Amino acid sequence: MKIGAVHIFFIVFSCCVLMLTACSNDEDIYITGDPFNNTPHISVKTATPNPLQVDTDSLTLLIHYFDGDGDLGTTDTAAHTIFISDSRLQNDIKSFYIPPLAPTDQKITIEGDLKVQIKMKLLDSSAASEEAIISVWLNDRKGNECNVAVSPTIELLR
Repeated sequence: MKIGAVHIFFIVFSCCVLMLTACSNDEDIYITGDPFNNTPHISVKTATPNPLQVDTDSLTLLIHYFDGDGDLGTTDTAAHTIFISDSRLQNDIKSFYIPPLAPTDQKITIEGDLKVQIKMKLLDSSAASEEAIISVWLNDRKGNECNVAVSPTIELLR
């Protein structure tokens, strides 16, 4: 049996489509990290639960990070290097300590996830619900500030 040009084209085309779809899943791609870029980059992978019952639930953010030189976090527990703001509150930024995410004496590329839990509340005591968007950013030990990662809209319920 002879394989014609149309058959070969179809086989090659099918293999290309299969490889492209098998290797790219938007849910798995959060950061296109440059290992030579020393400025960290983050994204919010998930924000759960949504909707959130303010009396019983805490918001859990799963934050994906990438840093070309691995200097995220610090040994100084008084230093706050992750910052979180709520879209409903003007100029109210919470900051927290992050321990070193890689050995402090090495310059290595790091990538991973941080889990942050936040207790949310309704600002209007008469409201049955509110919507909030959470912004997150961090600084590395050299003072490089990363991009601001933004959560999806979170529905807060009484």
